[in-house]
Parts: sequence; C-alpha cells; structure tokens
Amino acid sequence: FNKLFIILPYTVMIICILLSFVKLKMVSSKAFKTSDNAQAESRFILCLFFVFLYFLLTTFPAWAVVQFDVCYQHPTLHAIAYMLEWSGIIANPIIFLVTQKSYRDALRKLYKKCILAIQSETALERSKTIMYVLPFKRSKSRLYSQ
Repeated sequence: FNKLFIILPYTVMIICILLSFVKLKMVSSKAFKTSDNAQAESRFILCLFFVFLYFLLTTFPAWAVVQFDVCYQHPTLHAIAYMLEWSGIIANPIIFLVTQKSYRDALRKLYKKCILAIQSETALERSKTIMYVLPFKRSKSRLYSQ
C-alpha cells in the first residue's frame, strides 16, 4: 500500500509531461513555425523535464529511507531525506525562473510594484508624522496648523 504513494505520483507526472510534450509538438507543427516559438517551446519542455527530474531526485530518497529503515535506527538519514524532499517547494519556482523568461519578467514587475508601494507608504508615513509634529495655534476657538 505504501508503494502506491510513490508509484502513483510518478506515473501521473510522467503521463502529464508526455501529454504536454505531444500537445506542444502538435500545436507547433500546425501553426507556429517561428524560431521564437520553437525556443519558447524548447524552454518549456526543458522546464517540465527539470521539475520532474528534481521531483524524482528529492522524493525517491525519502521513500527509500522509509522502506529500508522502518524502525528509525538512523534518524539523521530520515531528517536529511525529508529536508531534501521538502526542498522542492523552494526549487520549483527557481527552476521556472531560470528556464522561463515570462516568469522573470513577471517577477521584475512584481518587484517594481512592491518597491513603489513601499516608497509611497514611507512618503505617506512621513507626511503624517510632519502633520502631527507641527505645533498648533488656538485662534477664535478654531485650530490652525502653521
């Protein structure tokens, strides 16, 4: 039963990657014959391959450790295998950023928007501080700022 949890994800990922590859080849052979599209297609397939390869390299050791060290006689080995397995959470976005220009462009735009938001928030905070720091004069029962 435990083998199902390793065989099923591997099988589903292999099928999905193969279907994506076939679909991309069919689409590219019908309509898009430009060199830019061919490069984008190659990068996307390469990205899928790296994601799958990383998945294999990080999940198989954890599965193997659980299968061969059932009594947890080597806890350090278990910890290393689990850390390696969870590293995929960090590695997948990095793989996409390295292989896909559209992801890099989107990250640059997001970074610029965050910087602008921080700068405008800082300017707003400064203006609020200046308003509270200025002394007020009382004249004819109304408050006026200097």
